[in-house]
Amino acid sequence: MTTSTLGYPRIGEQREWKKALEAYWAKQTTEDELHKEMKDIRLNHLKKQQASGIDVIPVGDFTYYDHMLDMAVMFGLIPERYGKISGQVPLDTYFSMARGSQDVPACEMTKWYNTNYHYIVPELEGLTPSVTDNRPLALYKEAKEELGIEGKPVLVGPYSFLKLAKHYETAQFGDWLQQLTPLYSQVLKELADVGVLWVQIDEPSLTGDVSEDELALIQQAYETLRSDVPQLNILLQTYFDAVDAYETIVELPVAGIGLDFVHDGGKNLHAVETKGFPGDKVLAAGVIDGRNIWKAKVIDKLTLLQQLERSVADHSKLWVQPSASLLHTPVTVKNETELDPTLKRALSFADEKLLEVVTLKKLLESKEDGDRTAIQENEQLFKDLEATGWRKEQPDTAPFEEVKRPLSYEDRRQKQLEKWDLPILPTTTIGSFPQTKEVRRLRAQLKKGNLSQEAYTEQIEAHIRTWIQHQEDIGLDVLVHGEFERNDMVEFFGERLDGFAFTKHAWFNHTGLEA
Repeated sequence: MTTSTLGYPRIGEQREWKKALEAYWAKQTTEDELHKEMKDIRLNHLKKQQASGIDVIPVGDFTYYDHMLDMAVMFGLIPERYGKISGQVPLDTYFSMARGSQDVPACEMTKWYNTNYHYIVPELEGLTPSVTDNRPLALYKEAKEELGIEGKPVLVGPYSFLKLAKHYETAQFGDWLQQLTPLYSQVLKELADVGVLWVQIDEPSLTGDVSEDELALIQQAYETLRSDVPQLNILLQTYFDAVDAYETIVELPVAGIGLDFVHDGGKNLHAVETKGFPGDKVLAAGVIDGRNIWKAKVIDKLTLLQQLERSVADHSKLWVQPSASLLHTPVTVKNETELDPTLKRALSFADEKLLEVVTLKKLLESKEDGDRTAIQENEQLFKDLEATGWRKEQPDTAPFEEVKRPLSYEDRRQKQLEKWDLPILPTTTIGSFPQTKEVRRLRAQLKKGNLSQEAYTEQIEAHIRTWIQHQEDIGLDVLVHGEFERNDMVEFFGERLDGFAFTKHAWFNHTGLEA
């Protein structure tokens, strides 16, 4: 049995990725220094996956900003407003597309499916694609030469790439797919020529509504890829939901299919059990949740994998992996020294999820009755967690008809007039004012112990008085105090409510530097 991952968080245990980019953008470091630091971060991520015991490690999932932007740049899809560019795209152009510059706006950014990650939307109108740089090839060579890792290059598939792009008519979809497919063939052939064994092609859009016409085009595209590069093993990876066109998708001419068995609502499992799975393909089973922060119940995951084993005749063709890229989780729990110990044991970030995957493989391969220790410890963990009250069943809510109806507008308006005597259109502001450098400095001094709580409160209240007076002077009707005393909005309120715990190092990627 084989273990695999789909991708690893970019940001780093101590936000090294974010800090390196910000230093470069602030012109505190050179481009060469940025490249060196990014390489160090990238190799460290690979080492961690290697040390954890993962068999098939992804390469090419690491990015300087966004993986969809990387694909657009690799195919030369640079909007004309960024200038005429031939060959490899300069780094500053890459960042201009991501962030904009004084001269040109950035490309559009939108949500990556149903996650909070935001990707850079490729623009196609008026452009002719071509391969400018085989980035997955360079990263594969780096992993092999530096660490001896036989990596699995990762690319966004042609169907999903186009479905997420903009500026083409629906009728042109087939034309664009025909233009892109030879470029994918070129990239894959260059990978095959240096001995790459597996390539992961992400097609999460296959879990959405796929028309019959689109399925025919997808079939044609992947037949072309197989014909052009027959010696390369392609893992067609889906995630975030079930594959509705299951029978068509699993018969595509690829060596393996990756399915999400966590967020599929049981549909993928039902399809595998009732419709079968091709005996000549790898089934990459996403059984560890790649999008949450809780450890899995080992016995439940073992049961799931044993069900899948019955549908996969050759168990060596069953891969165990997370349900999605670990991009959507923080890096590691180990640095969270201030959490309740039982709660900390129940958390699983990226590094811990790697160990969960490896543990499942070991348990399934055990020729005896399994290593009961891991199962028993996991079962005891959930008992301890329930005893602490950190996780409880939600109480039943009252039937809808018993819920007290809100007052009508007329009744509310009368009560508001009695209490506040406001005009018909009262003026106010949202509530929070900018956290100035002075306010941030005060809070940092308080956290470091360089300022007493009394002195901090006194200075914060002085800021509040200043801005209350300003609002009175300009004639606002409803005043706000500015919220100078709060840190992060969610954290501030959560710290004052029972049932919430706050990590110190659990940052993760939204996109770019929103982490």
